[in-house]
Amino acid sequence: MKYIAIDKVLKSLMKKRNISLRELSLKTSIPYPTLHAWSIGRPPKDIVKLKVICDFFKISFEDLLFDEKFYENDKRSTSLPAKKIKAILEITVIKIN
Repeated sequence: MKYIAIDKVLKSLMKKRNISLRELSLKTSIPYPTLHAWSIGRPPKDIVKLKVICDFFKISFEDLLFDEKFYENDKRSTSLPAKKIKAILEITVIKIN
């Protein structure tokens, strides 16, 4: 089962670019509290903001959410299953349309 790994992926990408959450917030116009929530493992609720992050780092949604090197060895019980995030993203898409 795949688990959301956005916290680890986001931290890794920021470290590679030597960028802080504040700087990322300023460069992407995504509120700092949203980025902070993702960085501590809370599931994303806005697919548009995810797209902005993907474009900024030039990665796919799947890599941002489920990058195998981050979730493969992490079996934390607090991780959100892929099925749950899919439902969240579907709700967001319905709200946008």
